[in-house]
Amino acid sequence: MITLPKNIFVENKLKDNLELDRRQIRFYIKPEFLIKEAQIEVVIMKYMIKCDDIDKCSFCEYLRRFSKVKLIVDDSNVYFLVLEYANESKICWESVNPLCKKSEYKRNSREYLEKTIGKEITEKKIKSRSDNMKGRYTEKWFIKKYGELEGKNKRQEYIDKLSKMSTKEGFIEKYGIEDGTNRWQHFTDQLKFKRDESYFVNKYGEELGKEKYKETIENRSFRNTREYFVEKFGEEGNKRFNNKICNLDKYIQKFGEVEGPIKYKEYCESKNINLDNLVKKYGEDEGKRKFDEFRDKSKITLENMILRYGEEIGKKKYEEFREKLKGKCNLQWYINKYGEEEGKRRHEKFRSIVGVRLYRYIEKYGEVEGTIKFNEYIKKISVYRYSKISQELFWKIYEKNKDHNIFFHELNTEFSIKREDNRYYFLDFFDSTINKCIEFNGDYFHANKNRFKENDVIDICTKTAGEIWEEDERKLNYIKSKNIEVLVIWEYDFRSNKEETINKCFQFLGVSNDS
Repeated sequence: MITLPKNIFVENKLKDNLELDRRQIRFYIKPEFLIKEAQIEVVIMKYMIKCDDIDKCSFCEYLRRFSKVKLIVDDSNVYFLVLEYANESKICWESVNPLCKKSEYKRNSREYLEKTIGKEITEKKIKSRSDNMKGRYTEKWFIKKYGELEGKNKRQEYIDKLSKMSTKEGFIEKYGIEDGTNRWQHFTDQLKFKRDESYFVNKYGEELGKEKYKETIENRSFRNTREYFVEKFGEEGNKRFNNKICNLDKYIQKFGEVEGPIKYKEYCESKNINLDNLVKKYGEDEGKRKFDEFRDKSKITLENMILRYGEEIGKKKYEEFREKLKGKCNLQWYINKYGEEEGKRRHEKFRSIVGVRLYRYIEKYGEVEGTIKFNEYIKKISVYRYSKISQELFWKIYEKNKDHNIFFHELNTEFSIKREDNRYYFLDFFDSTINKCIEFNGDYFHANKNRFKENDVIDICTKTAGEIWEEDERKLNYIKSKNIEVLVIWEYDFRSNKEETINKCFQFLGVSNDS
């Protein structure tokens, strides 16, 4: 109920229990209290003493636009009892408050519906919507609607359309270059959203949010098990779970002995998150960016585990991972698992196949072809060994030093030095004219001492930071033993002050930096 002072009304017109529609209200208010061209709700809000929440918008607390009211009059106040609203939902109209915050909510979201139609009706509406969507757009649904042949064709058209719309080219084709690019960016930004611990805390509060997040983490692994399907769907759960699993036998059963294995291989390759697949889907620049982002997020570091599972569970899982790695694949680990004799045999076999050596290629393909294939392999793996930012530094150096014989990845591949065990060390930047080398150490892959402690595990290679430092020291000592001078540049230093780092390299190489 809305309470207003009696002195703003024309007294000789006021009557108790008088019913008025919104157009008549203006004639009962004194002209000097009216606001030119304003909605009647705005006028009332200006002089309103108090108002029950039922008469306010759920989003901005302006008065809701009403169509009919009843006046209750006493000695000092006039009360408006709203009989009918112009809009039955619990929101105001744009004409009352153009800045109403309801536009910030998605119209079909639970939050919006609860504020406009109430929790009880919202639950029914969402359940009804969910029931209506069950089974839609499946092959059976299309066949039932369009018939056997046309239904299968329309189903395939629908799948092709969805596949295309999840690419940047699909957005541009539908909305044009400018609008399509913006929509694509918005689409990819939404995909980045992840329901981490902070999401639950913001939604439910500190205590309940952490509890709900913990329940979610515990249930994630259970949702893809046979037990979960049986519990949810009863006897049909086993069938649903079997249909969910994609294996070679199913593909052979569906496509035949010849085509089945081919299609299954294509399916497996399409599910791999690798550089080639991401470049193919998103384009070269965006694909490489997503690949780098995926690698950063998938690294098993303490920070990533806390971000993924919350502080308590994240620390626990990280410690479990470290314990699992301790002593794995050494001789004692094999002996404990398989016994002394079998363990030694398996450990020796493991050592013989770890790493690719030239003699193994020669044994398999012959001396000529084996050497060629080995060199192709060396060039191939070097593609994934370099950091992109290091090339920015090396190109700067090369521009001032083109008369020297220089090697780095993007120029003519990295220079390699053969070790005594027939493996190779790759030099990030090598000037063979003056026999000087620059090693560019990435902060993560080389475990920068400013970021990592000695016992921290670097998940990309399942080694501790201390082990990586020892390996880097061995590499530097071996390079120096070949009478090559070495300068080490850290990624952090280059990012922090590029000009200073470039000048340091010029000084090391004896290059003049005169413009």
